[in-house]
Amino acid sequence: MSLSYLKGLRTRYRNLLDKEVAKVDPLMRKHVSTEELDQHIWKINSMKLKLNDYSEKLTGVNEKLSILVEQTEDKKEQTIFEQEEARVMDFLSTVEDAIGELTAYEKHLQGSKASIHTGLEKQMEKLMEIQIQMQQHTKELLQAQAPQHPPQVPFQEQSTSVAVKLPKLDLNCFDGDVLKWKEFWDCFESAIHKNPKLSAIEKFNYLRSKLSGDAIEAIAGMALINENYEIAIKLLQERFGDEQTVINTHYNKIMNLTAAANETNSLRCLYDTIEKHLQSLAVMGQDVNQDIFVSLITSKLPKEVLFQLEIQKGREDKWTVQKLRQLLGSYIGALESAEQFPSASQDKRNFKSLSLNTAKPFPKVSQRSSAEALVISEKGNYQ
Repeated sequence: MSLSYLKGLRTRYRNLLDKEVAKVDPLMRKHVSTEELDQHIWKINSMKLKLNDYSEKLTGVNEKLSILVEQTEDKKEQTIFEQEEARVMDFLSTVEDAIGELTAYEKHLQGSKASIHTGLEKQMEKLMEIQIQMQQHTKELLQAQAPQHPPQVPFQEQSTSVAVKLPKLDLNCFDGDVLKWKEFWDCFESAIHKNPKLSAIEKFNYLRSKLSGDAIEAIAGMALINENYEIAIKLLQERFGDEQTVINTHYNKIMNLTAAANETNSLRCLYDTIEKHLQSLAVMGQDVNQDIFVSLITSKLPKEVLFQLEIQKGREDKWTVQKLRQLLGSYIGALESAEQFPSASQDKRNFKSLSLNTAKPFPKVSQRSSAEALVISEKGNYQ
């Protein structure tokens, strides 16, 4: 490399360092908000990297320049270089001081950041304590507002007062059975969820009182506050109201049904259960006329019942889901109707018992009475 090239390169790196050093003081004097803290620390680190990089390059160029100047043996050039080198060293010392100030400033900001986080954690702990106290206070208020023996209120006053107590509603508890969620939610939504007289916390309290099993576990740990009511509803709907999950459950219930015995009650129970699932699937847009349902239903029936159904179907006809449901329902209905009448053996026993209890002995007829009857009869004939 030529002497002039290295001198130009040295001047370039020094100018770059001048620009970066000039930015140090404004950067350190800038007011930084909490939101800008991370970005400001990043800017400081970026500036430190640039200062270190340019300082190393300037030092390297200066060393190469020193070697070339010594090789020229030009006293004047050596004197000029020594003077320039002293200025470069002083300048690099200034750069080092700037890097040190930036490092100290960065540590200060990191400490402030840690203090802010610590303060936020303490604030969060304080808020949690306040929230717990509010929950306890709300619980006490609700208990105070629901006395065991409420005072009698005149009719007009009752009509104008604001409802505070939870409404009395005969609503079954929901235990987490996805097949019962739709029915539960429709009733709850109509009576509680859309009731404008109830606050969110009252609705939430009523909801929790009507949940059990997996359903109450799904929202366990949620504080009894207004904001959590909608969150609890969303969690329950996502877990138990998913349509595909309900559809899959109906299919699984049909496949896992216990085969019926050759008894009317057992057949009726099986038929009603199958109908319930198939009708629910049809409402949800599922095709319940698939041949797979024929196989599923017939696999749950006794051979004696299948034999009777085959006779009713006819040899040439093919099974369809609709025909199987119709014939099975008619067959079970016929069995139930037949069981309402007594059997032939029972009729025979009843008739024999009736004959023994109601038969009377024939009256005895004397010979005289018979002879007198004969004479009267003959007289009548002759006349």
